Amino acid sequence: MLFVARNVYHFWNLREESLGVSVASSDLEDLRRRPRVLFIGNSMTFYNSLDLMAEYLVADVDPAWRTALFARVAAPAYRLSQHARDLEGWVPPAGIRSVLGPKAHALHWDFVVLQDASYMMWDSPETRAASVASHVEFARLAARQGARPVLFMPWGPRDADADIFAARARATEGGLREAADSMADERILALPLPAAPAFSALRESDPALYERLFSDGSHPSMAGTYLVAALLAGVLTGKPTEPASWYPVRHLDAETAHSIRAAADAYLGEHDPAQW
Repeated sequence: MLFVARNVYHFWNLREESLGVSVASSDLEDLRRRPRVLFIGNSMTFYNSLDLMAEYLVADVDPAWRTALFARVAAPAYRLSQHARDLEGWVPPAGIRSVLGPKAHALHWDFVVLQDASYMMWDSPETRAASVASHVEFARLAARQGARPVLFMPWGPRDADADIFAARARATEGGLREAADSMADERILALPLPAAPAFSALRESDPALYERLFSDGSHPSMAGTYLVAALLAGVLTGKPTEPASWYPVRHLDAETAHSIRAAADAYLGEHDPAQW
């Protein structure tokens, strides 16, 4: 039997969750034919269950993704370097070693979304170098399983001066471009998840909607997570998300959801992820 983690760490509790599915070995080949996406990160990933929101929206954007499997390994305030240490140390049975480590089961991923601690990883040469190294390390692991890395760009504090917010978004993108260049040297082609620059662009084009992207000073609201999911849907499928109809109806209205999808499409239309 193969256990596929749907949620290894849940919100603030570092504990194994019973949100997985047991898959008989006879069903493994069928499972492998489904698109599979693994998220590795921290609260920027598990707030509002980005993996599940992306799963629903991607399936609405492209019917070929309706059988997709999305999963996450995320813990509060974690850095990629800490996830890397967990590959060698003790973590719960459904932890990162069971889904990506050298002794992981035979389930392979198509995409692995990598999210480091925050925009602050790019504030100094030391933390920048450490984050680049961690992204490259996980990209190698992903590539061994046939997966393509997707580089999540976290945004800065909501109330930061607009110029500082934009500068931090550029620094984050620049650092991850450096990581992507290092991956390319090893013939690993990364894709961007340009959350930070898209947040920054929306701050200029629609300040009222920008304010709705946050649940506090830094973490995403449902609207913020929906924007990240829309960006990811566009990156993974190569299709516009504006025609889609799915949104979290208990938390967003149809007009706001449409505006968010349109903003994601506009950003990706001006910044083609395939040319990143």
